[in-house]
Amino acid sequence: MAFSFSLRFYGEIGMEKKYILALIAALVTFSGCKRQNDTQSPQIPICEGVIWTLQWTDQSGNSHGMSRSSVPESVPGGNGSFNMDLYGRLYNTHLVIVNNQQKDLGPMIIPFERIDSIQFGEVGRIFEKTKE
Repeated sequence: MAFSFSLRFYGEIGMEKKYILALIAALVTFSGCKRQNDTQSPQIPICEGVIWTLQWTDQSGNSHGMSRSSVPESVPGGNGSFNMDLYGRLYNTHLVIVNNQQKDLGPMIIPFERIDSIQFGEVGRIFEKTKE
């Protein structure tokens, strides 16, 4: 987006004063061009890493599950996918999931309140969120 403006001065004004006035006019013009969300800090994930198990409920009330294990019985709720290579970031408002086997599909977003249970983990490090 480009635009231009010109200043016309009447009378005797030195060149350096013209530049100072032009600079002041430009600063006043661009001072209102700040984005609204610049004052908000970005969210920091509660937890992030490899997802071992995940169970959530969709808008229709159906339960879905995913598991990193290759055993079908390991899927939480018994309905969903197993042997999944998932990476996730859990925020206080939502979960962002990237399927490492199908990165071209883009991330999947699940609202926090729809998550029934989730287990992140690597060797010796496990975080678990379970609904009460």
